[in-house]
Amino acid sequence: MNQQTIDMGIVYPHETYHIWPHKDIKDKLYNLLGYYKIPGGLKFPTELIPRRFTNPDCPEIEHAIKLNYKGEDIWWAFITFVGAEKY
Repeated sequence: MNQQTIDMGIVYPHETYHIWPHKDIKDKLYNLLGYYKIPGGLKFPTELIPRRFTNPDCPEIEHAIKLNYKGEDIWWAFITFVGAEKY
């Protein structure tokens, strides 16, 4: 039987973050990683909402990071969509 080793030093803080009730602390943690709050959260075009796929622990996309792409600073947020129109 193949067993994976689970590093609880990583898993516990990660899962605790998902249930942490204080949004101001979450924002500060995101800031430490270079992410910043999107005022009002990310808004999706109506036609893409049925195809949006999110983590149930974090259903809203509220933070983005500024990265340089081809010499231009661009704000990025991780978004996942499914290929089908409905799923």
